[in-house]
Amino acid sequence: MLNAILAVMLIAAAPVDRTPATVVKVVDGDTIDVLVAGQTVPARVRLIGIDAPESSVNRRAYKQAERTGRDLAVILEMGKRSAAELAAFLKPGDPVTLEFDVERCDRYGRTLAYVYTADGTMVNLWLLKKGLAVRLTVPPNVKHAEEFGR
Repeated sequence: MLNAILAVMLIAAAPVDRTPATVVKVVDGDTIDVLVAGQTVPARVRLIGIDAPESSVNRRAYKQAERTGRDLAVILEMGKRSAAELAAFLKPGDPVTLEFDVERCDRYGRTLAYVYTADGTMVNLWLLKKGLAVRLTVPPNVKHAEEFGR
């Protein structure tokens, strides 16, 4: 009996790795804003394990063009398409669930998460399968790295 009580206490004390939220808007192909219960300010969420092309000219867009050998204009067009398709998939007001990995925030203060729709679709994986993003594994956040492929 004591072991069962200790097990329940350990589970209750473990950090919560899933949180319900509501979509506010799609920022780009791998970033969304959500409201978490009790918050009045949206949280910016960076989808873990993927990298979508940039949709505006910045240093990262130039790096993506150089890395892929594609023209900057092509990268930007791909980024706009990725963001548009994600915005068509996730609408403001849609309920989602955020699943966390080892790190909860990136160096820019964005929440890091795997995002699930109400029907259980993992948005991160959906973007990969549609060819709207590429795999980007950043340890220690590797919970679903094998699912995302190589």
